[in-house]
Parts: sequence; C-alpha cells; structure tokens
Amino acid sequence: MDGVTLAILKGRLEQIADEMDATLFRAAFNPTIAEAHDACHGLYHRTTGDTLVQGKSGLPIFVGTMAFATKADALLDDYGAPLVADALDELRARAATQMRAALAALPDGTWSQEDFLDNDGRTDQPLRIAVEPISSNHERAASSTAASCIPSCVSGAVVMLRRCRC
Repeated sequence: MDGVTLAILKGRLEQIADEMDATLFRAAFNPTIAEAHDACHGLYHRTTGDTLVQGKSGLPIFVGTMAFATKADALLDDYGAPLVADALDELRARAATQMRAALAALPDGTWSQEDFLDNDGRTDQPLRIAVEPISSNHERAASSTAASCIPSCVSGAVVMLRRCRC
C-alpha cells in the first residue's frame, strides 16, 4: 500500500475515534465522563476484539475493554472494506515495529510504577495495579500484579508507564 493512502486512512480512522470521544463528552450528563473524560472510544477488530484505533482523549486504562463496537460506514464507502482492512494490518505492523524500537532503546535497568483503580467492577475495593519493566542486555520483560484484574487493565497500566518513564 502506498504511503499517501495509508496516511489518509490512518488520519480518517483516528478522526472517527476522536469524534466518538467528543460526542460522548459533549452529551454526557455524568461529570466523570463530561469533565474528567473518564471514557475511551475506538475501532475494534470484528472477530478478535483487538483495539485497532483509539481516541486520543480517553483514558488508556480502557485499552482493549470495549471490543466489538462501532462502525465507520463513510470510510468504508469511500475506500472499500478490503483496502481499509489492509491499512489496519499495515498500521498494526508498523506500530509493532515502533514499539520494538522504543523498547530496544531503553537503557538497562528496572523501573516500577503503581496506581489504583477505584474498584474492579465486582467489588467496592481499590484495585492496585503495579508494573515493573526490566531491561537488560537488549532483553525486555515486564512483570505486573493486579489482583483479580482483567488483562486490559494491565495493558493500560503499561501504556501509562511508558508515557511516564520512556
């Protein structure tokens, strides 16, 4: 796929997710959503539920938790489903390459970060999420702890750690 078409499709996909965020934030009566932007939107793979594109205004703790949602009819009408699917595959491959490069650039060492969710959605107890990435001789690993936490919460914590530390 040529770079221009890929860039156009990437921009359109990101705009769709951002407009979903903006619409909810404007329409929400709940101040947690309307003012704190405590929500997240995106486009997801129809069979696996993998996050393909996520709005920029939401909280990354929601990464991967809103599977099997939304449509982008105008985009599909303009470019066709096969081309959009190819663009999403290409964007995923490029994102993986960029993540590997960012991890390879980390100096040797260990970092740690922890945060708390209000609860896990089942019990009304704070939920601790701790992540400890380790870099040594170009080997990368990460340990995480989150009692009874769904994996997407840990993924969100890793995203936040990366934003804060890398």
